[in-house]
Amino acid sequence: MSKETNQICHVAAAEDNTVLGCRWAAITQGQYANALSEGGRQDDPILLLSPTPNLWVAPGAGPNPLVFCGSDQFIDARFMKRGAPSPLIVQTNKGASASIVTEGGNHLIGPNALVAIYRGANGDYRFNPLGAADGEGVTRYGGAEAPACDFSIITAGQSLARRLTAGAGTGGFQKGWRDYTGRTSDSFWWLEGAIGGSGLVPAAHSTSYWWDPATNTPGPNALAWKAALDAKPSGQPAPSLIIWIFGQTDAGKIGTDPTMTLDAYKSTLKTCLEWLQDQINPETRTPVMICPVGAWDNPYDKVVQSVRWVEMDLIAENDSFHLGPAYFDLPRPWEDVHHHTNGQALLGYRIAAVMDNILHGAGHATGPKVTGIQALDGGTHYRLTIAAHPQQQFTRPLAPEGFVIYAAEANPLVDAPIPTKSAVWAQISETVWSLTFDLGAAFPDATLMFPYGACTWSRGGRWPMNLRNDPPLKGYGNVWPLVPFKAGVF
Repeated sequence: MSKETNQICHVAAAEDNTVLGCRWAAITQGQYANALSEGGRQDDPILLLSPTPNLWVAPGAGPNPLVFCGSDQFIDARFMKRGAPSPLIVQTNKGASASIVTEGGNHLIGPNALVAIYRGANGDYRFNPLGAADGEGVTRYGGAEAPACDFSIITAGQSLARRLTAGAGTGGFQKGWRDYTGRTSDSFWWLEGAIGGSGLVPAAHSTSYWWDPATNTPGPNALAWKAALDAKPSGQPAPSLIIWIFGQTDAGKIGTDPTMTLDAYKSTLKTCLEWLQDQINPETRTPVMICPVGAWDNPYDKVVQSVRWVEMDLIAENDSFHLGPAYFDLPRPWEDVHHHTNGQALLGYRIAAVMDNILHGAGHATGPKVTGIQALDGGTHYRLTIAAHPQQQFTRPLAPEGFVIYAAEANPLVDAPIPTKSAVWAQISETVWSLTFDLGAAFPDATLMFPYGACTWSRGGRWPMNLRNDPPLKGYGNVWPLVPFKAGVF
């Protein structure tokens, strides 16, 4: 690389680190205050106008969400957030009604009604009629049976997957599904199979675990997941997708027991996920979306990286396991692995894009992507080629965070990463750049990964990310990070 080109590269990177860095700071601050203030919008109210009954999960991404029914509709309220102070408000037009789907039975809201629906901390539903021009109100347990949906989706794993089906997560998902697919009448039957705070094996959590490697049998959580699957009404389709979001509890325990070595953990997780697939259809592998373990503010880098290492290996080695969206960058409270309302909505929005890619072969961009890795000077330097979607722009910080490099045959539970001396950007084309890491010594056949560890660095925003997503200017949360990867030279 010529001196002139190198200077241009550093100037561009410096510009990213100031102008675009400040822009990112504004975005993150905006997300904490209002996830919808940068890069998109939220439709309010949600309009259900199709003559074909829609079954939509109650939104929860904004205050007092409103669903307006212009024809007879079904609204799935099973996953309204328990104890939330803000209600779901349903307004029905003249001649229209709404069947509110709940676990205990469906309720009917008549025509010309305006009703606030609350859900108590114990899961009960309360209806507060706000207005009914013709005297129509609510008939408890008078709603019709829910029609067959277009898709069934079942969650598995820990609380992050469970929270996806509560309020803001499903509100973000349905917004994303409409934006990415363009289909406004698709309906979803959600099955909640995730269990908060659980571990993979007894060594991770003695009473709440998914698989017992000593007997090679499903643990209580897998059996509870199966019970949720079996409780699906016979008229609803078999699940099209399993969403697995997991790993925080295991990150605190991996490496402490013979059943939690890297190889044992990988084998057990694969066995568990395949058992879940078999319960849906033993003849065909139901796709599993694995979202790589996210971020929190305790520096458990080695153990967290070991869980993510296993997840990335399984995705690469099994055609029915798919990489879900990263979520380490989404807004969350300090010292917490969980997202607050805005973060949940953004995760739901991202899952919609990836789910459309998995189920329909769509090509939605989910952030900049590493398209090649070269070893230079015998492995003293490693050069990544990073490409963005043609309609995207992405940041290139001078000191990029979140990358990690391991020597050949390394075990992240035992071996420390290789320290890097520098990282230099160079432009290849309008939307393609290279990022070259100098290791200071030769390490042939190294493995590179992103993101790294517990992502304590994720508060700073100094990693490659796009500034607008595909489709451009649609939806909210248009800032996606670099797509996670684990790879050697290719």
